[in-house]
Order: sequence, then C-alpha cells, then structure tokens
Amino acid sequence: MELIQQNENLWTLENIGLLSTEQKADIILSLSIKPNDMVLFQYLKSSQIEASEEEKDFMLEAYLEGYLGFKKSSTKDFIDQEIKKVFEELNIYKNQDRDILSENELFTRLFENTVSFSPDVLKKVKNIIYQNAISEIEETVPEEVLKNVVYSNSFHVEITNSSCLKKDDRLSVLWYALNDKMQLRQAIEDEIFYRGVITSDNQKFNNYFCAFQYYETASDYNLDIYFKKQSESIETVINKIEVLCKNF
Repeated sequence: MELIQQNENLWTLENIGLLSTEQKADIILSLSIKPNDMVLFQYLKSSQIEASEEEKDFMLEAYLEGYLGFKKSSTKDFIDQEIKKVFEELNIYKNQDRDILSENELFTRLFENTVSFSPDVLKKVKNIIYQNAISEIEETVPEEVLKNVVYSNSFHVEITNSSCLKKDDRLSVLWYALNDKMQLRQAIEDEIFYRGVITSDNQKFNNYFCAFQYYETASDYNLDIYFKKQSESIETVINKIEVLCKNF
C-alpha cells in the first residue's frame, strides 16, 4: 500500500484491495475536514425511456462494468443466459484455423475484450440488455439510497489527471449521504467500485471539497482522490491518510 501524488490535485492510494471494509471506511472518513462535511456516494440511473444506438452502447458499458443497477438487477441472470444463447447459436469463432469457443468462454471474453466481437453480435447483445433491463433498473433504487438523497443531477465521478466530474445527460445521478460509519461500511460492501464526493452540509453541490473513486487494476485495487482546488486542508487530509496507512 502506497500513497502517491500524481499532480497538484490528484493522489492515488495504491494496492488497498486487501484492506477490510472497516479500514476502507476509515480512509473515506479521513477525507472530511469540517464537522458538517458529508460523505456522498453516487447512484447512477438511466434517464432515458427509449434508447438510441449510442445509448445502447452506454447500457452495454453499464452491464459490463456492473453499475446503473445491474449488479443488483433481478433480470441479470436471465440476461446472462440470453447472451450465452446468442454465442451458442452463432459459433462466432468457427473457422478452419480456430477451435470453436463455448458460449461460457465467449461470455467471459465479452467482459475481457468486447471489441473482439463483430458489430452484428454486439448489436444482438445490446438489444438483449436494453429490452430486459431498462424498466427493471428504473424501478429498483434501494430504499437506503432514496431516503438519504441530498442532490440529484447528471454529474458522475470520473477522475482523470485534470478533472473529477463528468456530465452525462443520459444519467440521473442520485447523491446520497452516509450519515454514520455503519452506513458507510454497508455502502462500501454494496457498491463494489464506489465513487463519491466530500461536501459540506447546506452547500451547493459544486462546492464539494474532493472526489474519490475505487477501482480495479491489473493486480489489485486503488483509490483515486481528486481535490477540487488547492488549500491547506489537503495537507491535513494527506497526513491523516498516511497515519492510517502506517497503522493498518
């Protein structure tokens, strides 16, 4: 585990996958400075009823990455099986030089190398995902999210070297507050690749202090922390994280 400064705004806490949920919660809580600071997690919903091809591309991405409600969707198992049927019927990789891959092998490859499939196959897959998921996804926002929503907009966390929020009008993003450590631990367990911001109570959303995102790397899991602007508070936060790292 190592805390690395990427630039004046961006820090990365590397190799934290083996930390306990309790330790991960302590790291997120360490990002708060003031007593009235709030930890907000994002919850992504689709804001569309009908989908264009571009929007179906987005649905495919959401399905593969496990956000937009897919990881808890009651239709996910059915979608998985329908996609496997497509692979079974088409024998995509059948030719004289290559063995036929089973539908399970092709299903695994869909998550690992989506671009290796033909446009026709991906079109079938995207239609399956859209037709079976969109209505169910719209209706299944968890109660714990709904009762703690503080803001709703079309911004979601996507940290780069120069920014941390991205606007996407295809989304309705619910920002919900984690009011205590128990709620935060539960949210970390529920949201495998959790993302959020630290903001102050009674402030506008764009007055957030920093954003964070937990993600998978080739060998482990990292947490990116992006500070919106330079301030003395950043040094305080970094010091707190370094102390935690030494004690873990």
